[in-house]
Amino acid sequence: MPMFFPRLMLIAALCCVLAWSGAQAAARNPHGVAVVVGNRDYKHTDDVRFAHRDAEAFRTYAVEFLGFDPER
Repeated sequence: MPMFFPRLMLIAALCCVLAWSGAQAAARNPHGVAVVVGNRDYKHTDDVRFAHRDAEAFRTYAVEFLGFDPER
C-alpha cells in the first residue's frame, strides 16, 4: 500500500462529508455521535505524521459546522 494511501482516504472522506454538509449546514446534531480516529502508526507503510492534526481538524469541523456535541 503506498504511503500516501491513508491520507488520500482521509481526504476522500472529508470531501464526501463536505459535499453532504453543504445542504445540511444549518442542521444541528445534538444527539449525534461521531468517532474520529487519527492513526499515524501503520504496520505496512510509513507513519502518517499529521494524522492527529487531521483528526483534530475534522473534530472541529464536526462540532462547529455539523453541530455535534463535543462531549458525545
